[in-house]
Amino acid sequence: MAETCFIAAIASVSIYLMVELAAVLALVPKEWPYAIAKAFTFLGVAFPTIGANLAGLRYFGDVERFSAISKGTAGRLEAVEARIQLAVSGDPRRTLRSSQPARWFSRSTR
Repeated sequence: MAETCFIAAIASVSIYLMVELAAVLALVPKEWPYAIAKAFTFLGVAFPTIGANLAGLRYFGDVERFSAISKGTAGRLEAVEARIQLAVSGDPRRTLRSSQPARWFSRSTR
């Protein structure tokens, strides 16, 4: 739908320019371009505006994608929180052996 609005904007400006050219070539009365100028200016601005709004709604309406991103972020933050709690607790297990890379670190660097 948004793409259709952008195409309609191009079509409306093209039609106006053809009427302007036809007036210069004396194929239509000279008054025609002035009579239709406001309407075609409005359409030339309105169509891209509506198209941009529809595209924005479609992008931000993609709730499933944002939900998946949020779930992934929450999982990584929980891992960071667990490591912080382990470091703060003074538990001797808090140090990692060189054979055990940090899970959150290895996932985030891929």
